[in-house]
Amino acid sequence: MRKKVFYNLLLFLAFSIISNAGNITSSNILTNAEYTISLDRQTISIAIGERTKLIPTVKRNGQRINFKDYKLNVTTDQNISILNEGADSIIHLIGMNKGEAEIKINLVGEKANTKCNVKVEKRTIKILAIGNSFSDDAIEHYLWNIAKADSIDLIIGNMYIGGCSLAKHVHNAENNLNSYSYHKIVNGERTYRENTNLAYVFQDEDWDYISLQEVSQQSGIYFFYEINLPKLVDYVQTQAPDATLMLHQTWAYAKDSEHSGFTNYNNDQDLMYKSIVSAVRQAANLAHIDVIIPTGTAIQNGRTSSLNDTFCRDGYHLDISFGRYTASCTWFNKIFNRSVINNSYLPNFSKWRIDMARYAAKYAVDKPYEVTKLIKFQVTEPKF
Repeated sequence: MRKKVFYNLLLFLAFSIISNAGNITSSNILTNAEYTISLDRQTISIAIGERTKLIPTVKRNGQRINFKDYKLNVTTDQNISILNEGADSIIHLIGMNKGEAEIKINLVGEKANTKCNVKVEKRTIKILAIGNSFSDDAIEHYLWNIAKADSIDLIIGNMYIGGCSLAKHVHNAENNLNSYSYHKIVNGERTYRENTNLAYVFQDEDWDYISLQEVSQQSGIYFFYEINLPKLVDYVQTQAPDATLMLHQTWAYAKDSEHSGFTNYNNDQDLMYKSIVSAVRQAANLAHIDVIIPTGTAIQNGRTSSLNDTFCRDGYHLDISFGRYTASCTWFNKIFNRSVINNSYLPNFSKWRIDMARYAAKYAVDKPYEVTKLIKFQVTEPKF
């Protein structure tokens, strides 16, 4: 009997040792896994205000792993800013100051690391809008001066057709139609070239940023983006493969607007704003566009100030002073990742309105899909 008990005990101990040994082996395999990080480039040269992407590949024991299964820690100095954009492991960065920088990349929880050397130079940045009167409001009147005050030289282009939709832009591109008025700002001076086609504008300049937008009355209806935006994106990327594409989130109409398209939103400003935010966000995902310029949110932020619903001059186009300035501040802040709060350019209206516009833009860039109340500016505007 004792022998049987002893024999069973030996079997139990042997089984336990074997089981634990299996667990130890499995643990050691995981612990000793070899991770590596490689980059598509080890050196980068960009301009101040220019964006680019760095694509990492992470492997475990020689096998590539999905970006959802790891986390990277990315650090650099003040000459480069790392942008929080995109849902995958692609590293988005922008040149901030002239000089050299080193980007250090570490795999969180592991010893794997790599680096990339970046040279940041100063040159003119070129921004093109393929738009309509809403892009005119946003970029043609204040953006150049805001950028100049922060030592960024711009060339701004706007392929303009009043009330132009994405569908019409697609039609014009496919048929090479001379339907545009090409507005261009160089050294602060604006010129116009009538009867121009889209192909011309891509031959005219090597654009760094290109903005697309839907016509205002359809800007909150995803269906129109779904059927037209991919076609326009394909065309633009063929013409300018290295440009950063952007979507312009336009603004809701004034509450008393008589624009016929306001009925698409039951003549409800809040509904129109929320519809635009939702549709543009979906459209950006559809077309793989990383940059959304939240002008609509900035204007809605401004409407929480004591200026209330005075941001449109005719119910839908922006007020020519603080309305347009708010939009331009938003474009500058979003594109260049630079605060406008202490910008030295002061347009010709009250400092209170200038500050209101700057904060409306800043908060829109910080929180592009929701309204931020401008509590500081809910008091009556000072009379001085």
